[in-house]
Amino acid sequence: RPAGGDATCAGGARQSPSMFSGAGVAVTLLVICRLAFAKIRLPGDPKFCTQLRLVQTHDGDLSPTFDPGVYDYTLRIPDAGKKSAILALWLDDTKYRPLALPVVKVDGALFIYDPVESNNTFKVDLGDGCMPVDHSLHISVSDPHGAHSLFGAHSWHDYYIRIQQPPRIKCVTAPTNIAVFTPGGQVLNSTSVIDYKKIQQEYVFILHESNVVHFRVRCSEFATSLRVDGRVVQRFDDGSFEGDTPREGSDSFKLWMAWQSVVIECMYRDSFFPEELSELYTLTIHRYFNLSNLSFHFMMERQDGNCSRKAIQGRDGADQAGFECWAKTRDPSFIIMILKPLEYVPLQYVAMEDLSGGRYLLKSGVATVVRIRERISSFMLRVYGELAPIEFPVRIVPIVSCREVCGDSSDYDSCCAARGEVCSMAKGLCGFAHRLRSNAQEIKCNET
Repeated sequence: RPAGGDATCAGGARQSPSMFSGAGVAVTLLVICRLAFAKIRLPGDPKFCTQLRLVQTHDGDLSPTFDPGVYDYTLRIPDAGKKSAILALWLDDTKYRPLALPVVKVDGALFIYDPVESNNTFKVDLGDGCMPVDHSLHISVSDPHGAHSLFGAHSWHDYYIRIQQPPRIKCVTAPTNIAVFTPGGQVLNSTSVIDYKKIQQEYVFILHESNVVHFRVRCSEFATSLRVDGRVVQRFDDGSFEGDTPREGSDSFKLWMAWQSVVIECMYRDSFFPEELSELYTLTIHRYFNLSNLSFHFMMERQDGNCSRKAIQGRDGADQAGFECWAKTRDPSFIIMILKPLEYVPLQYVAMEDLSGGRYLLKSGVATVVRIRERISSFMLRVYGELAPIEFPVRIVPIVSCREVCGDSSDYDSCCAARGEVCSMAKGLCGFAHRLRSNAQEIKCNET
């Protein structure tokens, strides 16, 4: 790579037509006029120019500003999803005859430069738009007749553009594998299909024997460290993103309760993100329980309403054995009592709408109050113990006071039907002389 510029190519970068303009005819005429008056150096001449006039792109920020005598640049592409970048280059058309141009190569491939074309562009592949990009682009400009004399000008110039692009965070922070096993080597299976592309996932494993659990996490090849519950257990920041060496870390913990959870984070950092970033993955271990004889009471606290067993549509659209609960308050509380098995049973409720929820450890024979703080219309009771948890859908139906006619000016949230009836979004289900509000929800009229 020569140091400094070529005296025969001096003059710096001049303004050129935009790489996306349609000024082809004007450029052609301008070239012809310049060639008529310019002093042309032919290939083989020691003063034959082998520099670029300009490199330009609209897909990122090129620094420093292009100058023919500067040979190292950085192109930062801020869009993490972009899969390619378009660059344009120009030679100084006043220094050449149209059929006596220097040889231009981009990453070793011959670039056909057209002096009468306003858009001499080429595409740089950035991959799948997921992983980070740190690629050095090489542009060479050389005399087609080869080297000049010892004391003549350089017969070639090399330009290097370092192209950098940030990744999509989920692509570099998602673990590629999580293995959970006992000290004896027994591998535990997850209760759900593991999809590491989904962030903030919880993966549940059932432990039959032993109180100690070992786990091994494999992060992407771009991860900088592995954290468990905020604690760094393995650093991978070796300054290199190359090779197929697995970036793995291991840890273990002892189960003191019927279940225990840890938060796993594969961290990532680069020049775009100087502070380490991550997504959260929760690893939960449950003890094994035989749920074949599961029996429990489920009810509302008396002042909040009442529940009855009913087939309810689950998340997959199929009817499941569940509960319909008529609620007098917006934030009802539920009482759950496990009758069998005679164990501590893990239970979780998960809102249908947004998958938020809570977790409880239920002792057999002891009533536990489950408070639903979110205003949700349905949720799923999930009892853990075996590889596949047992689920019970729960639908909450608000109760309101009846009026003879439900008008749009009503202060209530929902349309009201005749006493004891349920009014839904379907107009045909509303009683005679009752109008359905446009924002009506399913409700039940208060018998009082």
